[in-house]
Amino acid sequence: MKKNISTELDRLEQLLNLYLIKAGLNNNKTLFPDSDGEKLFKIIVQDYVTGTISVDDLSTLCELFYSKLDRQSDLYSLLLMGAEVEWYIRHKPQKAANTIEDLIKTFSKESLETD
Repeated sequence: MKKNISTELDRLEQLLNLYLIKAGLNNNKTLFPDSDGEKLFKIIVQDYVTGTISVDDLSTLCELFYSKLDRQSDLYSLLLMGAEVEWYIRHKPQKAANTIEDLIKTFSKESLETD
């Protein structure tokens, strides 16, 4: 049985809200500083690496959050690329792999320890 698209989007918006709470961030902001986005995505990427969330979930969470960042930031660009992973994984797998690798390198456990 196919999932209802709006139900799946609602699930992922709820998941993003749970991650925002887990990171101690206020979801009422319209624009987040990069430091908040980095804090949030360190948690999200760690959950991806451990298999808690799927690659499609990771991509959609990037999509839901990148627009809440300054467009001139490196994090905005990285999450924008992350938002395209769902498409790339099915059409240009090497580009998807490179983007996922960039996300993991940026938000790895090691980078958590250096903060």
